[in-house]
Amino acid sequence: MKLAVLYAGQGAQHPGMGKEFYEGSPAFRAAFDSAELDFDLHRVCFEDPDGLLNQTEYTQPCMVAFACGVTAVLAQQGVKPAYVAGLSLGEYSALEAAGVFTAKQAIELAAYRGKAMAEAAKGIDCGMTAVLNLDRQALAACSQHAASARRSRFSKAVMPQSMPFADSAMALPR
Repeated sequence: MKLAVLYAGQGAQHPGMGKEFYEGSPAFRAAFDSAELDFDLHRVCFEDPDGLLNQTEYTQPCMVAFACGVTAVLAQQGVKPAYVAGLSLGEYSALEAAGVFTAKQAIELAAYRGKAMAEAAKGIDCGMTAVLNLDRQALAACSQHAASARRSRFSKAVMPQSMPFADSAMALPR
């Protein structure tokens, strides 16, 4: 049997992620600590007292550092996936798992990406919404309503099964 690993994208982060791995695994620590960042990765990932973890410039390197650490733990245990893929930001983790990047490179690239995305969004009222377990007709109606009410400034949504309205504006009234 072949193993595939799908790496999470932004939105799966939570304070405390990786702390137990960090405390218990030298392989996790080595990958997690490999990058040179301009903030305290441990403090943001493990404690997040200042609420930074949900800000994209911090989220992205934190998520990739966590994933690189988990990949290192799996590798140490002899687990090597035959296939890797990532959801958006998770692509960086997948590339590291595939040997394209080192953990240091992947984490530092994610930090650069996060800063660039935060800078691009500066001064713009924006956000991201995930819609779960809503049937296609209801989701299509929400999309059409948002587009007609101009409640959304960007028009890219990721939909399962290549839904025909995937490029229409997505937003729900606040």
